[in-house]
Amino acid sequence: MKKIIVFLIISVFIFTRIHDSSATLSEEKKAIIDTRITKIQVKIQDYSELRQKMIYAYLARELYKKKNSRNEELIDYILKGIRSNSSNISQVEQWESEKYISHTSLILRFARWWNHQSVLKSSENQIKKAQSIFIFRTAWKDLSLNEITTITDTVREYNPKLKIFIDQEWGYVNRYVDFENAEHVDTLLWESFIKSRYGQMNATDQAITRGLFPKSYGYFPSLGSIGVAYDSISTKQLQKSFLEIMAYARLKSLKDNGINTYWLVADLNYGNPAISKFSRSFSKHTWKYKELIDAFIVASIETDISLYLKHFPWHGAWATDSHIWILDMTNNTAYLKENMEIFNYYLENKKTSWWLMVAHVLFDASLSPDFQSLTQKADYLLTDDLAMQWYKKICSSSLENAYCNIQNGVFSTKEILWRNNLIKVDTQYVENVY
Repeated sequence: MKKIIVFLIISVFIFTRIHDSSATLSEEKKAIIDTRITKIQVKIQDYSELRQKMIYAYLARELYKKKNSRNEELIDYILKGIRSNSSNISQVEQWESEKYISHTSLILRFARWWNHQSVLKSSENQIKKAQSIFIFRTAWKDLSLNEITTITDTVREYNPKLKIFIDQEWGYVNRYVDFENAEHVDTLLWESFIKSRYGQMNATDQAITRGLFPKSYGYFPSLGSIGVAYDSISTKQLQKSFLEIMAYARLKSLKDNGINTYWLVADLNYGNPAISKFSRSFSKHTWKYKELIDAFIVASIETDISLYLKHFPWHGAWATDSHIWILDMTNNTAYLKENMEIFNYYLENKKTSWWLMVAHVLFDASLSPDFQSLTQKADYLLTDDLAMQWYKKICSSSLENAYCNIQNGVFSTKEILWRNNLIKVDTQYVENVY
């Protein structure tokens, strides 16, 4: 992404310099512009539609900044050329007509047995303006399936294009009960995607797979339990099928309940309390995580669910809660490099929009190039403390705290704070200017 942005900046500079204000735009100069536009198209043609849109939006913003009475013909010709050469004309026309649209996001909190439609009605105008919402519960009691579908159905009536986020991992951070009866589980497992793979298995492998799901009601199996089961599957090919079954079941269940995103925990299992203690990590091996990511990519395409990985570059080490205080990883460079490999693999192989959740950590400055490279590959960045309360409390607006001005390390939150693709979410409706 960085190389593309640099190329665009240089292109904008050259575009504005080649135009002679005393004459109309010559055919020779139009040919130069056409050549540069073609180069841009070639460079980004394999990117996701979302990523292309962001690049187009960046270029449009820079062009509009430079537009005046002397170069109006030039700027209009460039924009026209990009629009006519784009394979997705509707998106280009959208950002051209809207100039530059910031991302708006909203946290919505609910408790079990509330009148959820009434709560949502009070936030209707905010929901209609938002691009994404994050659903949380206000108490330990998880929402029922009926409650979560009522919430998602209602917000979609207000805003059909919303990205809806919800933590949905086994046990500790669940937001709603996944399965309220055995019939629901069986219906999911009879989906054609699952059935074709399940049918390839012998009786033992089938028992291992079915045994992960609740017999009556409960939660989707944890990544930790999936990892243990994976090791028990008889062959490499069936292990691949097993992971695709679990990935599809996870994403299809979310989709059926109105959720269109999934947070996949990619922290290696090294015994840290926030991840390993609650069985949230799939494996301590990067190669196994790559196989899991492959399966989730297949399932995400099948279900049209957006994936994103967390917690980059690590989260929950030792007794420190990185949501509320500094997580000092400056002495864990070897581990961080290993874990970064998982995130890089994901970003290099993702087929749809690319999301990355960043933990609040301090790490050795030698890893800064790797950190910067990976965060630049993501379409969107989020932080693990969505409302940034930890950052605001420790660093304050003046950034005077020693942690925030460390000389021999990189503070992840500070590095991404002003990124155009960072979604800053607060407990109230907020507008994030990219």
